Amino acid sequence: MKFRFIFSVLALAAIVSASCGKEDSSKPAEFKGEISSARAVDMGTGVSWSGINLGAGSPEQAGGYYAWAEPLKDTTSFILDTYVHYSTILTVYLKYYAGDKAMQAEAADDPATHFWGPEYRMPSRSEFQDLIEACDWTFASYKGKAGWVATSKTTGNSIFFPFAGYRSGMSMKRLGSRGVYWTGELTSVVAEESGTNKANQNLCWTFGISSSGTDLGYAERYIGASVRPVSNL
Repeated sequence: MKFRFIFSVLALAAIVSASCGKEDSSKPAEFKGEISSARAVDMGTGVSWSGINLGAGSPEQAGGYYAWAEPLKDTTSFILDTYVHYSTILTVYLKYYAGDKAMQAEAADDPATHFWGPEYRMPSRSEFQDLIEACDWTFASYKGKAGWVATSKTTGNSIFFPFAGYRSGMSMKRLGSRGVYWTGELTSVVAEESGTNKANQNLCWTFGISSSGTDLGYAERYIGASVRPVSNL
């Protein structure tokens, strides 16, 4: 079960407006199996996956919210003007854009590396795709929180992705009904917003979840999304 989780800030606003602030009505059953909370879980994909979100203490917790490639703050306000790689004077991005050809977050800018150490990082787009294909996915609750359980087809290990929502501006969006997880990669798609010069700005690949399923999409890099660290086996 998959859906296209592709959006910009404008699309996010449309989704929230259409829902009138309500969460999905689906109430999944409690998962009865074992969920790992370890920082390194073998899911049969060639890398180890954390069983918890960055900033969380257990699998069902949302954890922190981070702008893409901005590890030095976990804030409640996520706007373009305060994004570390953006110039409000020049109205352009200064790093990670088509002009500098840097499409992958550097270790110095990776929240997983900054908070957990050099062995951890944000997953790549292909690593999330590998996880999607390597696992059986169950829409479920874990300790009362809705999300998706990924169970490896080869190792049998299970990890939980909660509907942690995301932050835009000073608002919490879709907590309990959506999840947005950063990859470490930009896309080749350029965002367009009226009144703002964004000719050098790329969106970032994300792993998205809702009651409809899981899939890869992209989002504006300055929203506050979740990070699920990986490490090399």
